[in-house]
Amino acid sequence: MPDMLVSDPLGGEIDKGVIKEGDVIWYLQRGNAEKIEWIKLKWTAHEKSNGLN
Repeated sequence: MPDMLVSDPLGGEIDKGVIKEGDVIWYLQRGNAEKIEWIKLKWTAHEKSNGLN
């Protein structure tokens, strides 16, 4: 889980075409950070209800 106290705030909506920039900080409990070549981030999306459904 990222440490959001030291990470940049990435607030707001993330919709198609939106570009967000900032740093999200993870502290490794074990392992070698210098050996990490790439990571994959995945978000769960929830559609807003407009009250008509």
